[in-house]
Amino acid sequence: MPQKPSDLLIARDKRLLNSHIRNGVAMQQYISMYTSWPSGLASLLKAGFEKSRQAFEWAGAADCVESVQLLLATKGSFLGEDAMVQVGFNSDPHIMELRKL
Repeated sequence: MPQKPSDLLIARDKRLLNSHIRNGVAMQQYISMYTSWPSGLASLLKAGFEKSRQAFEWAGAADCVESVQLLLATKGSFLGEDAMVQVGFNSDPHIMELRKL
């Protein structure tokens, strides 16, 4: 059974992720990595972990529309004016459409 927060990305075990969150495991440093697993990212954001500019950029680079949408919809720290410009270099039409919002 995976124990490290980074191992959960491979297993994508939401039950274990929620256990880590409940037990107070330090997860903030893994926000960017979790952009490749939108439901895991959603759990972290719902638990109060803060979005980051790096997470936003990684979600765009991975063409993960769902994670980009989650990060845009989550209240919290400002991503920076040029964050959308960075995502604008992405060729995914769904992500490019988000720039218009």
